[in-house]
Amino acid sequence: MKSQQGSLLLEALITLAILSIGLLGIGMLQARSLNVGTGSYYRSIASDIASDLADRINSNRSPFIADSDSTGVISPPEYVMTCTGTNTDTPSCGAGTSQAQKDMIAFHQAVRQLPGATGSIAKSNNSYTITITWVDSKRANTSTNTNNNSFTTQFAAPV
Repeated sequence: MKSQQGSLLLEALITLAILSIGLLGIGMLQARSLNVGTGSYYRSIASDIASDLADRINSNRSPFIADSDSTGVISPPEYVMTCTGTNTDTPSCGAGTSQAQKDMIAFHQAVRQLPGATGSIAKSNNSYTITITWVDSKRANTSTNTNNNSFTTQFAAPV
């Protein structure tokens, strides 16, 4: 009959190795879920900001605050404008204090919640396109291999 001294110690070491590998896998899974969670959080902020601007544009149709053209016909205000200082606390969207300018200033201030973010708005035919781009340093965009992510929404311009 052979002696089996030390076999319990060997079994304990093997069990410890298997447990360590399992815990390492769980730790990696947790780290990955935190990265994905951060990206989802940024995307939800961008969605809220774009939705807020779309609501502001749609609600700014009143003839009392809308602009009139040379024919005197009331038309909805124009939201596509050049804004400066969008990365500062006090962006400027041209001279004047129209509601559209105030809305665009509020939009650019809200976009600053996202890291390295920029926001833009374009109008084509009868629709607006709002695009917000930000830097997500925790994970790279796999399609472009960069850290830039963006959220774009399009909606019909008010008439």
